[in-house]
Amino acid sequence: MPKREWTTPEQKQFLQDELLWYNSMSTKEYNCHYKKFFQDWCKHWPERAITFPELPVGNQLTSEQEKTLAEALSKRREVSNITQIRLRH
Repeated sequence: MPKREWTTPEQKQFLQDELLWYNSMSTKEYNCHYKKFFQDWCKHWPERAITFPELPVGNQLTSEQEKTLAEALSKRREVSNITQIRLRH
């Protein structure tokens, strides 16, 4: 059975396009580019839409959903911080 992809087709294309640009950069440019990459990713795929894809954007979240979203945002920030630290070394 084929392995399930963690990205949507649109996300995969976005990552592939970024990879082409990333491979052309010098090491010194990684950290600056990563901030822009992360901002673009969050603009296209906000954590709320990823965490609750079935909920329309205008719907109010329950307190439990807000807690779940806060945890997801915290994990996203943690991954971002770890990646930035690795890019510096």
